[in-house]
Amino acid sequence: MPYSKCLIRNILISEKESNMNSRTIKQGAAVAVASMLVLFGASASMAASKVLVDLPNDPVAGGETVTVPMVLSGFEFDKLSVTLKVDEGTLTVTDADSALTLNPGYSSLAAQTEVSFNGTTDAVVAVMESGVSWTAPGDSTTTSPLLISVRVGEYETGTTYDPATGHTYKFVSTELNWESAMAAAKLMSYKGKSGYLANISTENENQFVATKSGARDIWIGATADLRMVNFALTAGGKPTISVDPQPLGNYYWGGGSEAGTQFSSGLLTPAAVGGLYNAWAENEPNNYQGGEACGVTNWGGGIGEWNDLPCSFEAGYLVEFDTSPGDFETAVVTFDNIEGDDVDAFPAEVEEELAATGYDAGILFALALVLLAAGFTIVVRARKN
Repeated sequence: MPYSKCLIRNILISEKESNMNSRTIKQGAAVAVASMLVLFGASASMAASKVLVDLPNDPVAGGETVTVPMVLSGFEFDKLSVTLKVDEGTLTVTDADSALTLNPGYSSLAAQTEVSFNGTTDAVVAVMESGVSWTAPGDSTTTSPLLISVRVGEYETGTTYDPATGHTYKFVSTELNWESAMAAAKLMSYKGKSGYLANISTENENQFVATKSGARDIWIGATADLRMVNFALTAGGKPTISVDPQPLGNYYWGGGSEAGTQFSSGLLTPAAVGGLYNAWAENEPNNYQGGEACGVTNWGGGIGEWNDLPCSFEAGYLVEFDTSPGDFETAVVTFDNIEGDDVDAFPAEVEEELAATGYDAGILFALALVLLAAGFTIVVRARKN
């Protein structure tokens, strides 16, 4: 057993022997989390920020709505961004003072499986204390536990993190031609990673960036311009070409780790190259009048549909940063009060389904400590059988 898990378990065993009440257990939980963060190398100042989530004590009947108080403290940023997500049922965030702003790609704070918003730290703290509610799935004959994921971080305009790829995306509304947009993207950095016009390699990624950008006709990294393709090939350590790819509809990614990778070939009915992904709209690319060699997504408002346009066309653009889960290290602990005095703690990665640990919960609560300077995520999982 890893030392960190042993330490947490020992702390909590001593609490059990003392027959602590619920409030004292929560205080001990905070100690356990802080201890684990020290073992992971977190500083005392980072450990000052915390989130306390009070989950329903019992499974909730279908259609019933319960408040889920979340107490945030120790946050020193001017603005915070919060994303809440549930596996089942819907979330509603009540913003009575209209103090919050939806993050790009999110349409509502009401009756959603996932909501994401930002605001001043004071406003976010106030709303989270009493304004988050969950409506359980099903009808009155069914009950469900609350499974909720919470992500809190310093608000950075326009950025969206994709947990599936580990990459971060930023939509820039300033309209530039393709080459200027690529140059501007390369001058940007996020968590030490240089930017580039987004490369889209799967259907899930395509839908993610298309819906989260919140705009139409957005430059991505696709190009068939001979000069820019050769720049990309050189950057990717590949031999340059002399045959013009534009009239052939041969498209390459212009930057990032896939720079110089050809992913599509042919006009009107393009074929995937090497099994790689593309999402061209019907009868695209078509190199209209011989003057189109750069790609956009959300063409004409069609979510996730690509089109070729003249590279001189000016549009907003989507920047991708090759962040990885390691750039968003997470410390997560679930506290399971089984019989009122038996308490166990299990640190886990974000992806782990903590609800499936097999423990029956009588009274359940969770506490997670967030290190905002590193963009930390809290994942809270509850289960009662």
